[in-house]
Amino acid sequence: MDEATLEPISRFGNLKIKWRRLSQGRKILICIVGLLLIGLGSLSAYTSYSYWFWNKKEPIDQSELLGMGSSTGKEGTPQEQQIPSPINGIFYSARDASVWKKRRPLGISMENHIASRPPYGLPQAEIIYEAVAEGGITRFLAVYLCSGSERLEPIRSARTYFLDWASEFDGIFVHWGGANSSDPRTDALGNIVRFGIANLNCLTSPELCWRDTERYAPHNGVSSTEHLWKKAQERGLSTEVDFDSWQFKEEASSSARPTKQSILFDFWGDADYTVKWEYDALNNEYLRFNGRGGTEIHKDSATNEQLRAKNVIIQEVVQGVVDDGTEYPHLAFETIGEGKALVFLDGVQIEATWKKPERKERTRYYEATSLEEIKFNRGQIWVEVLPPGNIVTVG
Repeated sequence: MDEATLEPISRFGNLKIKWRRLSQGRKILICIVGLLLIGLGSLSAYTSYSYWFWNKKEPIDQSELLGMGSSTGKEGTPQEQQIPSPINGIFYSARDASVWKKRRPLGISMENHIASRPPYGLPQAEIIYEAVAEGGITRFLAVYLCSGSERLEPIRSARTYFLDWASEFDGIFVHWGGANSSDPRTDALGNIVRFGIANLNCLTSPELCWRDTERYAPHNGVSSTEHLWKKAQERGLSTEVDFDSWQFKEEASSSARPTKQSILFDFWGDADYTVKWEYDALNNEYLRFNGRGGTEIHKDSATNEQLRAKNVIIQEVVQGVVDDGTEYPHLAFETIGEGKALVFLDGVQIEATWKKPERKERTRYYEATSLEEIKFNRGQIWVEVLPPGNIVTVG
């Protein structure tokens, strides 16, 4: 017999043989199971496609995100930082600006007595004025608009020159009582009424402020910017403001900054109130020391961090004690007019002059030689108000 050539049986052919050997009942069962599996697979595929179709994300046009803002304000991306503070020039998002544009600045009288240190809330202020209140003891006027503080301490009484500076911002003056005399030069409480200055007096309105039980009065007056803005709104104080901004610039590059600079001065010769500012070239800031001849680090009580500024102004203002008929005569400052000043920024000292034509107008600073208005770095500004002739040591 001729030898036949055998073709290998394929897997398909093998299945055909097995299928023929199955009983009719098993064939029907396999067909039913197969149809069920096909149906389930089709349903699963349809469900997956539907989910993808209805939840797919279209590509985002990044240009639509620019200018949307961020609740973090100055900590947002450069695209979000659009609106500058009219006080210290820091950029904020449009979202943040929509909040502070609906309120007025707060000008808060705060103490610097050695028994009141360390203070709360100064790092959040946009500009701070420091001047002697009595007996060589300095006091601060801290101004807030775009940023606020959860705790302000210690709040103290009003002085007429603080009113003059607070009026530059058309703000709400916050104080705990104040000087009251028959002489308009020192009659702070009378001038508040005389000039129609919007104010919140913690002495006559106890709901505005409270006392810190861990400190002794009168060095323990406490409040917060949020609480004060809320109370101002409840009292129907106008939210419209009208004041001019200073000019601001970009900071000097790191390569253009000097490695060090220090500024040392007294107010009335009391070492407890001697101030020194040390320049930090890395961050382009000035670090504050206050007390013990300018060697004690001046810290914020809430953060335990050293106080610092982007700009330091030393302004010479004629001042003196007025015999105003009170038991303890008060000081008067010639805040309106002009005089000499020193401006420190970027580690550089600028010889300057200052001018303030009227009570509500901004004090402006000009380079002594070019007479051009000085442009400041964006950030916190300190104005140190000294009597003419005080020695300022710059190292």
